[in-house]
Amino acid sequence: IISSAVLPGALSLLWNRQSKWAACLSPPLGLACSITAWLVTTKTKYGTITVETSGSNIPMLVGNVVALCSPILFVPILSLILRDKAPYDFNSMKEIKRDNEDSENTLNLTSEELEHEVNLLTRNLNIARITAIVLTLCLIILWPWPMYGTAYVFSKPFFTGWVIVGIIWIFISFFIVGIYPLFEGRHSIVSVIKKMFQDLMTYRN
Repeated sequence: IISSAVLPGALSLLWNRQSKWAACLSPPLGLACSITAWLVTTKTKYGTITVETSGSNIPMLVGNVVALCSPILFVPILSLILRDKAPYDFNSMKEIKRDNEDSENTLNLTSEELEHEVNLLTRNLNIARITAIVLTLCLIILWPWPMYGTAYVFSKPFFTGWVIVGIIWIFISFFIVGIYPLFEGRHSIVSVIKKMFQDLMTYRN
């Protein structure tokens, strides 16, 4: 359901020529293609579509692969056909100000401080890229493919460990992605809610 949004979401940050229509339409088109591929594979392989047959490994694999890869076609085609007036200028993000920031109290950085900030961001970006590539290779290729190629059968202790590691990984991801950003932005969230409430009361009055 969500795999078809991975590539458009990533390209929204990495490719300034992806149009807004490509970013918006590629996920639902990929979803439609993945569901079609999933059900057609189920019907072709097993002759009938049931909860059991549609939940089999091959149909599920085909559906997920189509969902993940179909935007590779949709994004460039839609970006060419439904172009934006101009490529997105990522430098405009530098002009975004905080809600409590104005022209009088804007932090003025020296050229040395600005260069240090840019170098720090570049370093963190490189760390994130390397980490993402290494984890992708390990978790998608180097770990599962040899097990599949050797037809490895999980023993009970190994399977128990596999499930435990998976559950721990999910909870860590949930706290990092779901909880920590809320905690980090708690002051901004409270500020926005207060201002929304103030606007609502002003509108009623």
